[in-house]
Amino acid sequence: MSWYLVLLVVLFALFVFLCGAGHLLRCMGATHTMGYMIVNAITAAISMLTALYLLPLIPTLMSRLDQNLQDLVKLNQETEESKRKLMTFMAFLCHEIRNPLFIITSTITFLEDCTDTKEEQKSLNLIKQSTDLMLRLVNDVLDISRLESGKVDLQRKDFDLRQTLEGAATSARANLRNKNKASG
Repeated sequence: MSWYLVLLVVLFALFVFLCGAGHLLRCMGATHTMGYMIVNAITAAISMLTALYLLPLIPTLMSRLDQNLQDLVKLNQETEESKRKLMTFMAFLCHEIRNPLFIITSTITFLEDCTDTKEEQKSLNLIKQSTDLMLRLVNDVLDISRLESGKVDLQRKDFDLRQTLEGAATSARANLRNKNKASG
């Protein structure tokens, strides 16, 4: 620590001490005594001396503050760029995974018509469930990627709630039947 900063710390400590002494004298009702006037005079002198020492530091402090702010802005931009690159990579990877999954799903559908035994059906159902799960995960990652990149436009549209719920229930029943077949 430089002598300059040591001096500032000592002056500030004296200032705080004298302010406390002044408050104490005021509380004791000794505001018209010589001691109170001396404490006030010394406090004012130290306050002015501290300010004189601090004034030359202001440009340096402001410059450091500005540099730190610029560093934070740059770091934030780099973080956002890294995040954008990661999401782009994830979207690319998911597209590459999704294409073979569609082929596997189509092949499973074809094989379901060709299988003769329950054991084959059961194995195909397990593969289909795993493939469907992977496809849902890949689609979820793609959806997140689209949201992060701002490529999703939300639109307000009218829809038939009953029809939507019936469709969801039909889908859930089909999934439940498939699970029962696989376990049964």
